[in-house]
Amino acid sequence: GAMMQMIFRVMMATLVLVLPTTLPNAQEAEQQAILKTLQQVRANFRSADEDGDDSITRNQFRSFVDANAEIAFGMSKQIKRMRAYRRAFNTLDSDGDDILTWQEYVEALRSRGGQG
Repeated sequence: GAMMQMIFRVMMATLVLVLPTTLPNAQEAEQQAILKTLQQVRANFRSADEDGDDSITRNQFRSFVDANAEIAFGMSKQIKRMRAYRRAFNTLDSDGDDILTWQEYVEALRSRGGQG
């Protein structure tokens, strides 16, 4: 009856008030999480990059992937499990000079929709 309609109306009004504030926050939280993960990936890259030239060799790439696998980033767990380091490196090393720069890595992530 009328009581149910009233309750329903109040519920709908409340929902309308609540929704706009929850959506951006959820999105923001997700973006924060992605940012935090990427900062960790950046730190992993830096620690694999022993000489600090912002690029890693094939050997260093292995420890980079293993560190990323720890935080379950992108395809790193699969790469580690399948020992597909060489294939992954070749895919990421866009100019084929046997050195993976941070820039190359980021470009590859971007073109693959963050699935690096």
